[in-house]
Amino acid sequence: RAFFDKIIQLPFMMPMGQYNIGKYVNSLLVDIGFVGGEGLDDEAVKNIIDQTIGGNPRSIKRLVNSVSLIQIFINERKLRSDTQENENDNLEIDEEDEKFLMFALVCLQIAFPAIYSLLSKEPNFTNWNEQFAFKQTNRAEERVGNLKPEEMKKIFEDEFEAAKDTEDFDEEWEKALFRICYVRPRLKPRAIDISKFFSYIKDVLLAENNDDIGVIIGKIMSQTSVTSVESTDQGQPPLPEREGAFKRRILNDLAHWKLDKETNHSGGLSGEKADIFDILYNDLNNEFENIEFLFAGAMTAYVAKHKFFHTQPTTLRSKFICTIRLRKHFRNNYKLPKIPNSDLIIPNRIYVSGERNTLRGAENYKIQIKNLEDYNKNKKIIFKLIGLSYDMALNHWDKKLNIHISRSNPGNGHFYSENVNIENDVEKIWQNADLVLDPSNIFDPSKDL
Repeated sequence: RAFFDKIIQLPFMMPMGQYNIGKYVNSLLVDIGFVGGEGLDDEAVKNIIDQTIGGNPRSIKRLVNSVSLIQIFINERKLRSDTQENENDNLEIDEEDEKFLMFALVCLQIAFPAIYSLLSKEPNFTNWNEQFAFKQTNRAEERVGNLKPEEMKKIFEDEFEAAKDTEDFDEEWEKALFRICYVRPRLKPRAIDISKFFSYIKDVLLAENNDDIGVIIGKIMSQTSVTSVESTDQGQPPLPEREGAFKRRILNDLAHWKLDKETNHSGGLSGEKADIFDILYNDLNNEFENIEFLFAGAMTAYVAKHKFFHTQPTTLRSKFICTIRLRKHFRNNYKLPKIPNSDLIIPNRIYVSGERNTLRGAENYKIQIKNLEDYNKNKKIIFKLIGLSYDMALNHWDKKLNIHISRSNPGNGHFYSENVNIENDVEKIWQNADLVLDPSNIFDPSKDL
């Protein structure tokens, strides 16, 4: 508060409670030519706004801009359309209801893009059921939290049973919606609003067209998708199919990678867990030159065709939102960075002398990010370490640490570092591994910052 007092000389509170949001938004829709006359029903508009984007002036401005763009596309289509009728044009929904539905779907798109994306997959939301929810969550809703699995499942079941006793979640599609929202931190507290939103469309707006809900919504979404706020198969090429259980799937870009994680990752991808990857991607591009990204199981960065950065989201049980994997630097004698009294940095694997599996990835270590505040707080340290990893990949790849003992022939192996080159002398390999990977072999990267 004291910091902002130095910047803001005249605070001004927006008089949110002193104006009719429905009437105000209606006037904006009339001004842009989206609707004529008196506009839409003020109270209905207010309800949709309350259930989706809220009364924030910036959100309302974004909404009106999106609707205005859609209106331009609609007018252009009308000018270029053929005289032949489309079978969807014969649906019995009047122009005002069509406009209102379009307005409502844009609100949904802005407020809850993940739900909008699901609606694009199955426009008839009344067909959503337990199987549909399972495809989205893989029953992750029964594992949310840091308790034991049976305890977390019990908590979910109790909350689910309580929800089913309410009118907001007593139908099959509403139960599916509850499951889908439960695993996403941003959607869970708004699940009732989202349910009420869909109930209004079903029970009021399209009450006489329930048999055609999917067709009508699909038609409207083909128009609202021009302002898509996330990567969907309507705006970009679809996600490629997996070719096999152990074959890597390469995705086009960050947006596709995030969509894949949101859809298929057991921990989902929303809130800070989604935002951190945009931030890392932008910060890396701003900080380093000549880097290339690869989006597959993880988001990785390369320089001179050598990987120096690897990150991916954590599972539901983790208290962290993501991990970053980097390479140790020879100038620090391959020491593990370690900040006193902090769990920010951990070994890639816990080393146990004599156990070959603990040698895997010994040249790497991990940074654990709890949240965006944690990232910003430690950003200087994080990028100092990323810079060291970048330097290893760009300038000193021949000096990277490389330790391996054959699984099929334990007498074969090697230990390569800046000054050591050992092959097939397992005793010496373990001796050098014990020195380099000793838990006390650490340095504090927060010094000299």
